Amino acid sequence: MTPVWTDIALNELLRQGGFLRRNAEGRVDASSPVMTTIHSGIAHVYLNASAPAGTLEGIEKLLSGFQVDGESPWDRIARRADARPLGLDAPESGDLIVLTKPGIVLSGRSRGELVGRPPELGAHGYRNAYPDIAASFVCAGPGIPHERIGEVRNWDIAARVARALGIAPPKNAATTASR
Repeated sequence: MTPVWTDIALNELLRQGGFLRRNAEGRVDASSPVMTTIHSGIAHVYLNASAPAGTLEGIEKLLSGFQVDGESPWDRIARRADARPLGLDAPESGDLIVLTKPGIVLSGRSRGELVGRPPELGAHGYRNAYPDIAASFVCAGPGIPHERIGEVRNWDIAARVARALGIAPPKNAATTASR
């Protein structure tokens, strides 16, 4: 978790840019060129099969030019095909993946102000490149040595737990954890 102080209405930004349409109930219309899934500091933007050519490029241009208090709020904007270094190149990922900097959350609102104050004071879902949002890892129990270790990556945990239990690690678990 990290404190948040800025809320960006991504759907409203996309609506104002002509990339998202609402229906009479105020929801994203089925004919909209894009649909979003938004949570905290990450959004997946999915292209509708009937979206006009150049829609993705247009959204990238819109987002790249958007600023809050004179600065870009984005940590990364990546197409799914380029999201492997982020671990987000899965088939269910959006055609475009938008990550904010810590302190900024995204909202699905499609009416009103583009930038405001978030209703919550903290959020998660940010890229793990920021030391201020690193989590604590505590492991205790029989066979667990009393020691202080350095940084533990999430994918090292399964191998550590399996080793402590005396079982083989999961097939895709990291094997670099030495203890």
